[in-house]
Amino acid sequence: MDIELRSKVDLLSENYREVKKVLRWYGRRLNIVEALLYGRTDKEIDLKKVKEVRRYLDLVTSREINFTKKFKNIFSILINENKEYKKVYGDTLEVYKHLISKGFLEEEITLFSSFMLANRFCDEELDSKLQRLLEVKNALNGDDYIGYALLATTSKPIDVIKNEFNLVSENIRQAGNCNEDMIKSLTFSLILEDKEIEKKVEKAFEIVCNIKSEMSFLPFDAYPLLGLAAMLIDDSENFSKEIKDVYDMVNEKKTFKFFLNKELKLLFSIGIVLDRYIEEVKADLIDISINDEMNILLTLEECIVFSVCR
Repeated sequence: MDIELRSKVDLLSENYREVKKVLRWYGRRLNIVEALLYGRTDKEIDLKKVKEVRRYLDLVTSREINFTKKFKNIFSILINENKEYKKVYGDTLEVYKHLISKGFLEEEITLFSSFMLANRFCDEELDSKLQRLLEVKNALNGDDYIGYALLATTSKPIDVIKNEFNLVSENIRQAGNCNEDMIKSLTFSLILEDKEIEKKVEKAFEIVCNIKSEMSFLPFDAYPLLGLAAMLIDDSENFSKEIKDVYDMVNEKKTFKFFLNKELKLLFSIGIVLDRYIEEVKADLIDISINDEMNILLTLEECIVFSVCR
């Protein structure tokens, strides 16, 4: 394993111990997620702010049935550090109520979709993205709300989204033996960026096959992350080996060895390696063009959290 990845695993372990002292009630999974997200060089752990947000949510959501403990924990972890959390909560609630009035299910997944928009946008831009979410849902005709919210954050015309969704889905069906849930998970992440569809599908399957070869297993929740990885990496074989190396080191850490199953260890390992690629893209150390870097970064964070906390 290279020194940088080894240091990231060490930092994850150190951060986890610090996070656990303050956020003990969040549970082990979310504490590790928090440690992972704040293991970047461009962020610092603000555990006091996390606790402050959580206390506020406990106060204002006491009568909101669908504002579950899991949602409040995830909200306080993923809240955009540059936005006022009370406004994000208010916007999330308004978006949620509007979506329910338009036929969305009155469930936690609708709440997460609402938060994803409110955490990125506000005022007129939020209204515009909310309308796009409704249009995406109508165009794709289903209940994959988180995927629809992700597509609503882009500027792609609705007809392009529909055509690309159908085309990518069909390419995946032809490329390998995937069930419909896997197809959807890959498709939503593959069409976030404007790249050649066939190449994106080919790269995603290279990644999936290489990881299965290295690890002999691959949890369903990893597929959205690997779809996003297809737009960041060049060498899928090396990427897979890096994940295997990180997994082995995570598995050796007493902090994680006995308390996480192998699927969670792999998800966190993928997150650590992807985080390194994100840092390199931001520092222009690798020549990969991403149209909306911040949106992809937020999407990666959300996918890691949703995958681990499903």
